[in-house]
Amino acid sequence: MPKPGQTEFTALAFIGLLLLFSIVPFWPGTSGDYIFDDRANLTSIGDMGGVVSLDSLRQFAFSGVASSFGRPISLLSFTLDAQDWPAEPYSFKRTNILLHSANTLLLFGFVFALFHSLHRQRVEALAIAFFTALIWAIQPLHTSTVLYVIQRMAELSTLFILAALWFYVHGRRRLEQNPGLAYLWMSSAIIIGGVLAFFSKETGILLPLFVLIIELTLLNKLPRPKHWRYWATPFLGLPLLVIIAYFGYTISDSTARFALRDFSLYERLLTESRVLFEYLYNVVVPLQTPTVYNDGFVISKGLFEPISTLFAVVSLIILLGLAAIWRSRQPVLSFAIFWFFGAHLLESTVLPLEIYFEHRNYPALIGSALAMAYYAWPVILKKPKVFVPTTLIVISTLSVMTFKHSNTWGDPSKLIEAWNIEYPSSVRARTKYMVHQLKTNKLDKSLELAKAMHSSFPDDLGTELNLVTNLCFHNLLTNEAIIHLLDSMKRHHIDDITLINLKFLTRSIHNHSCKQIQLQGAEKFVETLLSNPTNRTPSQTQTLYQIKSEINRSLRKFEPTYTSLKQAFETIPSINMAIKLAELTATIKRYDLVKYHLSTALLLDKKRSLLLPSRETKIQQAQQRLLLEQHNNSRYP
Repeated sequence: MPKPGQTEFTALAFIGLLLLFSIVPFWPGTSGDYIFDDRANLTSIGDMGGVVSLDSLRQFAFSGVASSFGRPISLLSFTLDAQDWPAEPYSFKRTNILLHSANTLLLFGFVFALFHSLHRQRVEALAIAFFTALIWAIQPLHTSTVLYVIQRMAELSTLFILAALWFYVHGRRRLEQNPGLAYLWMSSAIIIGGVLAFFSKETGILLPLFVLIIELTLLNKLPRPKHWRYWATPFLGLPLLVIIAYFGYTISDSTARFALRDFSLYERLLTESRVLFEYLYNVVVPLQTPTVYNDGFVISKGLFEPISTLFAVVSLIILLGLAAIWRSRQPVLSFAIFWFFGAHLLESTVLPLEIYFEHRNYPALIGSALAMAYYAWPVILKKPKVFVPTTLIVISTLSVMTFKHSNTWGDPSKLIEAWNIEYPSSVRARTKYMVHQLKTNKLDKSLELAKAMHSSFPDDLGTELNLVTNLCFHNLLTNEAIIHLLDSMKRHHIDDITLINLKFLTRSIHNHSCKQIQLQGAEKFVETLLSNPTNRTPSQTQTLYQIKSEINRSLRKFEPTYTSLKQAFETIPSINMAIKLAELTATIKRYDLVKYHLSTALLLDKKRSLLLPSRETKIQQAQQRLLLEQHNNSRYP
């Protein structure tokens, strides 16, 4: 038996160690830059002149582009780090690390409460909770969550899920003695925790599934009153039915939903079976630098193409079958299996998302960390001379690998180079490296990379744009290369990388870095892409019209500028775009159109979501400014 106060001292020591290990290995990454879609999600923080009022705070919180629900809680959290844009990434990354540390402590508290509910000794419960939290906290794979600014969304969703599970277990312990209070705790955990988690990231809707997994495995032998099922039906069963119904809708409408992807629903499901085991491999062998560029992952075209698909599908079925069979005999192992696959249910099954992202494992690895801690603890006790050093070596190795990856993430040039070397099948990674060479005036190296990329991916439109840009920088561009590019633009798939590369080429033409193409040629590229019959999103179409508008404005062709900007507005109407149209028409003194577009902006403002603040004041200010300009122009023609 531990002496009085010894358990509390041990808990405090564990908490101190967890704080240390959840912060220090990731800290070198705070010097890194924004990556991937960070800026796309954060730039709107400056849309209303910064977050300077409740209205501007509300506007930013509900301006999310990451999902249809906006993820307002996550966006609100970003205003703790910056209230205007542009902003330095350091404070965002620092807060992400602190949130990861908070999640580590919540995991420690939840697992301790869980095993305490199972009537384990406090010392044993503390030890299992500590090792679970520690193993999870220092996972090298978490680098691409903790240091990827926008994945604060995954961190916050996990934070509220863990807090809710802790509350749930706290109430569950009291179910027999005080059912009224117990149900209050359990219900509050599901409702409040679920809502907060969901509005941080949609994966929060999986909270009832996590509770159900815990109930069917770890808490399976705890007695349940007869009335528990009446509580479980609305609080656990109903949310799962909603998920199933949504999946059913996705499957029934899969042709339309997958039209913009390079894979079908069937191909995605087959591929994800391999992806899940790839995640596990990277956990066990964390040698590669965690990345956001996995667009080169090979799509499974059938069970035998590649053959690893068959092994993955069979292995997945066997694991789930064993988890069901071992539910009573090996509840912890069963829990770990169900938790991992359950955590991937939303992002790694039927939704038409990108195939592979490592940050999807942030909550998913909790189950495996708990299983490792649970099975390792009694072994350590039996043979401490052998297994204590082994445990220290494993913990040290994971911490060092995480520190190493974080150090790479903290150096933008080193990170771009590492991704280019380690992920040669990723067009995005290689494009990023090639553009980096171009921006740092390593023109010969950039051209060499562009040629190699085009040779590796001859049907990729983005790589051909890269090659043309590089040839133009070197004054080596030929008419044949331009004709071939235009031909490719007519028939090849358009993706976001294509548009990013087109923007870069257009800017290069405008600032005379690329002298062999005129702005009229860039406009021809845009028109060709607009005539491309392949599917593209409304956002991509709008971007093309905006690029065309900017080109015409540079050419001082204001009528075509207005036409293109109007087409961009008609693709996705917005108040900001309507105001831009009003300001543009004021420059060409078409005040009838100024009035029309401002009226359109007011109409859109009245139809806005009730969650968003009114923009009427800003529209009226623009109206007064433009009317004053009209008055001055009429007096002094």
